[in-house]
Amino acid sequence: MIEYLYRYNDFDFGYNVDPTPKKYKVIKKTPQGVWIDLNYNWGPEEKKFVKLTAYKKFACETEEQALESYIARKSRQIKILKNQLARAQENLLAGIQFKNKKELETI
Repeated sequence: MIEYLYRYNDFDFGYNVDPTPKKYKVIKKTPQGVWIDLNYNWGPEEKKFVKLTAYKKFACETEEQALESYIARKSRQIKILKNQLARAQENLLAGIQFKNKKELETI
């Protein structure tokens, strides 16, 4: 039986940007997945269900899978943020052009 699931998260304090592993204790196993304690060793029990057959899971069965999941999440985050930045730059340019157009109309 699986005793723990693993997940890597960001831990950025400027001097250390290495991904930080977190271990979650499995509380209960079901036919579809497991219940984990999000606050294992840190406080009152807070449960979360993890479907083990899901493509994208909150936590993984091995640290290696968790690291691969972290890399996939960060790659997706970069793609999303690049798209948001490009859209913001386009909107900024449109705003400047609109302002210039308004100023020309008042002359």
